[in-house]
Amino acid sequence: MKKSLVMILTLVFVMGIAGTAFAANPFSDVPAGHWAYGAINKLVAEGIIDGNGNGTFQGDRTLTRYEVAAIVARAIAREDKANRDQQQLINKLANEYKDELESMNVSIKMLEEKVSKFKVSGSLRLRLDDANSTSTDGNAYTTADKQHVNLAVAATYKVNQDWVVRAESSWERSILYPSSTTSATWNYDYYTALKNEAKQLYATGPIGSSTIKVGKFDWAPAYGLVYNSKGNGAQYSVGTKVKTTVYWGRTDYNDQHKVAKLDWALSPTTNIRLATQHVKSNGDSTVSVDTDTVTKPSVGVYYEGGFDTKLSNDFGLMAAASQSDYNKNKGSLSKAYLTQLKYKLADINVPGSSDIFVEYRKIPTTAVYDRNDAEDYYAVDFKGTRVGFEYVPMQNSKLTAFYMNGKDADTGLIDLKVYRAQMEWFF
Repeated sequence: MKKSLVMILTLVFVMGIAGTAFAANPFSDVPAGHWAYGAINKLVAEGIIDGNGNGTFQGDRTLTRYEVAAIVARAIAREDKANRDQQQLINKLANEYKDELESMNVSIKMLEEKVSKFKVSGSLRLRLDDANSTSTDGNAYTTADKQHVNLAVAATYKVNQDWVVRAESSWERSILYPSSTTSATWNYDYYTALKNEAKQLYATGPIGSSTIKVGKFDWAPAYGLVYNSKGNGAQYSVGTKVKTTVYWGRTDYNDQHKVAKLDWALSPTTNIRLATQHVKSNGDSTVSVDTDTVTKPSVGVYYEGGFDTKLSNDFGLMAAASQSDYNKNKGSLSKAYLTQLKYKLADINVPGSSDIFVEYRKIPTTAVYDRNDAEDYYAVDFKGTRVGFEYVPMQNSKLTAFYMNGKDADTGLIDLKVYRAQMEWFF
C-alpha cells in the first residue's frame, strides 16, 4: 500500500518526536529548502529511518507498513505532548497500523522483560528524634539517639520466572557528629557518626508447592513482638490461606534461632498469626560487634500470638502478646503486649493520603529477644502509649511524626518520653 510521507513527517515535525538537533544533509535527493528537510533529519538522528543505503531518501517510494508503524509507535510514546488534533491523528494512525504495532509490542515486551530482570530500589530517610532519659537496661532513650540521614539501596535480580536474588545495604550518617568517621557501634549511641551495614542478601523462590528463602533477610515472625531483626539462615514455607513456615538460623548475637510460625487468613479482612521461637546460646554471655562488646539478650523459648483486622473501610486493629520462659517466676516480666488502632492508610503511591495511629505497648526486656529493627530500641523496656500520624506529601514520599509517653517496663521507675519527626523518599 503506497503511503505519502506528508502526514507522518508533519506529525513528527510538529510534535518534535525525534531529537532537536539537525545533522548534516544525509540524503542527496532532499535539498535543504525541502519542506520535510528538518523532520527527515530528526528521523535519521533518532535512527528511525536510514534511507536506501545509497545516499538517497526516495520519499516518493512505497513505505513498508512496518516502517510507518515504527514512526507511529514513537508518536504514541509522546502523545502526552500532543494537542487534541494531533492526538486524533495519532489515534487514527494507531488504528490503521494496529497489527504492526502489536507485533512491535511483542519485541518491546521482550526487551522490557530483560531489563526488568534487574531492578534498583531504595529509600532516603531523614530522622530527628528527641528523647529524655536512659532506661534501666541501657537502651537508647537519650537525646542524642537516632538523629541521622540514612540511605538504603537494594538490587534485585530475577534469575528466572520464579527465583529472585536480592542484596540491600544502608549508609547512615549522624547529624550530631557529621565530620566523624567513627565505626558504628551496636547500640547506635551518640558516638556513632557513620554506620555501614549489609542489611539483606538472600535468594528466594519456589520448590514444588513450597517457598524457600536462604541468606540474610528481614525477619519478624508473627507480629515481630519477640523478634524483629535480621534472619541469618533459611526458611521453608508451604500453604496459601493457611501458611506454615519453619526457620533455622542464627541471630546477630550468634545464638541459634529456630522458629515455627502459622499465618492464617481467616477472612479477606482478618489474619491470625502464631509463632514459637527457641533461642539457644552459643555459650557466650557477650558478643563483639564492630568495636563494641554487647551483653546478649536472654535466651530461651518465646511464644507469640496475635491478630489484625479491618473494623471498617477506615479503621484497622492489631493486637499481639508474647511470653518467654525466662524469668517466668517473676510473672509480668515474662509477658509483653502490643496493640494498635489505625485510622485510614498513608499510601506512598497516593499523594495526600494519610493515617493516624494510637498504640499501647508493654514490653519488658526479658519478655522478648531482639527488636532492633522495630523503632530502634524504643520498642523494648517501655510501658505506655505511642500516638502519631503519617502523611504522603508527594508520590513516593512519607512524613512521619509520633510521641511516646510512659515508663520503663522493667522497674516502672523512670519516665520516658520520645518525639520523632521523620521524612522518607522512596525510589
